[in-house]
Formats: sequence, structure tokens, C-alpha cells
Amino acid sequence: MPDGRILARALLWVSPGTEGHGQISITRMKALSILMRFRWLQNVALLMVATLIALGMGEVLVRAVAPQQLILLRPDIWQPVDSLGWAHRPNLHTRVNTGDRTVTMQTDRDGFRIATGGRPPGDYRILLLGDSFVAAMQVEYEQSLPGLIERCFATRTGKSASVWNAAVSGWDPPHYLMQARRSLATAPFDLVLVAVYLGNDVVDRRYVIPPREAYPRHTFHLPRHFTYGEFVDGLLAPINDGLETRSHLFIFFKTRLEALLMRAGLTAVEVPTDLRREEATSPRWQVTGDILADIDSFASAYGVPAAFALIPANEQVDPAVFQLRTKAFGIDPTSLDLDQPDRLMVAELQRRGLSFVSLLAPLRAGQARGLPMYGRVDPHPSEEGHRIMWDAVAPLLARRLGLKYDVGTAAGAPCTPP
Repeated sequence: MPDGRILARALLWVSPGTEGHGQISITRMKALSILMRFRWLQNVALLMVATLIALGMGEVLVRAVAPQQLILLRPDIWQPVDSLGWAHRPNLHTRVNTGDRTVTMQTDRDGFRIATGGRPPGDYRILLLGDSFVAAMQVEYEQSLPGLIERCFATRTGKSASVWNAAVSGWDPPHYLMQARRSLATAPFDLVLVAVYLGNDVVDRRYVIPPREAYPRHTFHLPRHFTYGEFVDGLLAPINDGLETRSHLFIFFKTRLEALLMRAGLTAVEVPTDLRREEATSPRWQVTGDILADIDSFASAYGVPAAFALIPANEQVDPAVFQLRTKAFGIDPTSLDLDQPDRLMVAELQRRGLSFVSLLAPLRAGQARGLPMYGRVDPHPSEEGHRIMWDAVAPLLARRLGLKYDVGTAAGAPCTPP
């Protein structure tokens, strides 16, 4: 844009007045100021239009060359439930995408996830309790741990099993205990399997939750306080919620700028507190162990055995994830102990005489072989991850049901580990 003095001189010589060549009237100065503001607004508008055109072209290019998986949110999947807070709605038949693929989400009359063809009949009835790692909305039901139990248990034991998958995203041990009480009091089961995710299932107290929305979305609002967190909650988070369901270009850059987003506090990802060495003496390990022991005791009162599967946090399995997140959050890696959650929870379960299996070693072995244990966008187990979990859990299920487990049977995929 021309310098203001040059514009003033040009304005003076084009329209000279009685003031002479060395003076500019107040009227002309006002006109000049308006002209300069107009030019500035014009440039800003051109920049915005050019940016929108570039983003539009980028969106078209990404969709054509490298299409991304948009997140398909279905808030109607959950419903508020007293004490539990939320649970799956009954009789669902819908589609959902949490970032890696679109899958079918179907539930029975109790809100328990089932296969698209319904729950198959089985010789044994298994109640499965857990959170999002076994609710498994990142893969088709048939490819998840409960689906593999139904498809593959007979190949190893000669007996079939039906699974009542009561797992719900966001739940933890207090939820598992409450759901165990409700389910065991209303239906017969032969086994209770509890999946304990060591990334966030170690709790410091027992509690009940009033009915509420499972995953509330952010809405635009003016920041109530002049803080960075309020700015994120009122402006940036709603933009993220909107774009992640609509823009391939946004997902493309978001997955490639994960570390930067972590540093800026613009992601829900965090390093599990349970990895910190200072947490080794926390009473939370005992509290969680007590809750799990209560599940075992409650099941025993109905003559039903219980089994526990310890699922490690992603950082415990994938060294690249551990390195990325400690660097992004500025955490000293030596302040963390990757084996601590597994070691301490195993000690709590052994002290109480509970039957369990740790999935840390088999998942680490799969990761070391180069298998994709988790989703590319959604950090939950992939199809391969669920197959490895099935292979590790199956012998425990057979033992708790008093069945012989034949490891030599040539079952083939997907009933064998990848």
C-alpha cells in the first residue's frame, strides 16, 4: 500500500486549493484517513478470501489423494443412567466412527453390544465388564475380544461361549462393581470377566454418578475468565469438535501435528498418572484391588467364578508413543516406570487370591514384531491388538470354567494371533 505521505501529496496536487501546495485541508486529511482504512480492510478481505480458497483447494486435494477417516459422533448411543452415570441405549442399530473406520454398533434389549447377527447361543454364558478397550467401538464386534470369544472359544475347548458385553466407554472399577450386581441379580452366568485398563482404571475412591451425558460436546461461548483454558474451552474446542466430523484436511494435519497439539494443551491425550514413580505408594492401588475383590466375592455368592484381564496403557506397549508424549509434555522419562501399573496391580490381585492374566507381555511382543497394536487415529486396540488379547485371555477363561484348553489346535485366522 502506498505510503501515507505519498498519498497526501498526490491528493494535494490533484486537487489544489487556496491553501497552497504546502498545506492540506482537514477535510482532505479525513478523506485520506478513510482511504487508508479502506485499503487496509480491502487487503484483509483479500487475504481472507485467498485463505478460504486455499483451504478449499486443500480439502479437495486431501479428499482426492489421501482421504481421512472423519469422526462420526452418535450421542444417541448413550443414555443417562442413575448411579452409573451413562450406559448404552438398548436396541441400537447404527454406525459410528471414532477416527479409523466406520463400524456397526448394535445392542440388545439391555444395551449390551452384540454382533450384527445377534448373540450366538453358547454352552457357557460370560459377563464381560470393562471400559472402551473392550466396548471396542473402533472395530467391528466380530473382530473385538468379546466377538473373538464367541467365534473362537470352541476351537480351543470344544465348548462354545456367549458373551454379554456390558462394557461402556468411560467406565472404571466402581462402574464394573455396580453393573456386576445388577447383571448377576437378574440373569444366570457361568463366568464374569473383568477387563481392567491400567491407563486410567486405578481409582482412589468408590463413588456413584448421577445421570448425565457420556461425552458432552463443546459449544461456543465467550471466555468467562481471561485464562488460556477458558479460551480453549469456549473457542478452540468447539472448532475442533466441528471440524473433526467434517474436514479431511483438518484430520490430515491434526494427526501429523499431534506433538504440537499436546504442547499447546489442545488434546485430551495425557501420560497416565499411574506411571509416575511417586504414585507407587498411593492408596489407589489398594482401593482398586478391594473393588475388584468385591466383584469376585459378589460373583462367588451366585456360584460364578471371576477372572481379571489387565490391559496395559499404550505408553507401556509402544516405545514411540512413550517417547512422543514425554517429550511433548516435557516429562522426565526417568520419573516414570513403565512396568509399575502392571507390577503393583498384579501384587494386589495375588494378595487377594484373584485369578488374572496380564496382557503386557503379549502386547509388547506383538509391538516388537511390528504389528499395529492400536489405531492410527484412535489409540484403542486394532484388530491385531484384539486378536493378541484373545489369545492371552482364552486359557484363563478355560481354566476358570474347568475346561481343557488345546493350544495345538490349528484354528486359523482370526482365532490365532497375527
